[in-house]
Amino acid sequence: MSEGESRFPLKLIIAGAAVIGLIVLSVGGYFAYTMLMKGGKPAAPKVNLEKLEFESKDNVTFEEFTVYLVEGDEKGMIKFKVNAEVASTKVKEFLERKKPAVRDIVTRRLMAMKIEDIKQKYYNLKLHDMIKDDLNVIVDSNVKGNTGENAIKMNLVVKVNVFDFSAVSID
Repeated sequence: MSEGESRFPLKLIIAGAAVIGLIVLSVGGYFAYTMLMKGGKPAAPKVNLEKLEFESKDNVTFEEFTVYLVEGDEKGMIKFKVNAEVASTKVKEFLERKKPAVRDIVTRRLMAMKIEDIKQKYYNLKLHDMIKDDLNVIVDSNVKGNTGENAIKMNLVVKVNVFDFSAVSID
């Protein structure tokens, strides 16, 4: 090797300098982006849809429910009416179309209970919440793209009122 020649060819030195330059520029660019850009725009807060409270915008009134109970020793009959306050007119229209399915789901759930349990739940306002939960399951599972394991509880049925409640034991 002569004095003017290097141990590494010029092409290899240029390629190595380019690789090192790219590494330095990308690390510097990453730090500049994280330090400068994050401070400029605040991140949008994540909204938990399951805890979000919607306003009541419309009402759906169901015809009188009549449920015959045969669970346990005591048989009976309950009658009541339901008014559901919903968050949008689309939910109202959907529930209006699905009234028979809603009646079926609510009736089946109540038929599996004892008359005294239903009375107690009505007086504690838990019957209202049970029906509201059933309606929300129906609405949430039929919202486009909100099915499967990642389904979100949107609680579009805001409030349920149960009125004209009567329970009679039958011997």
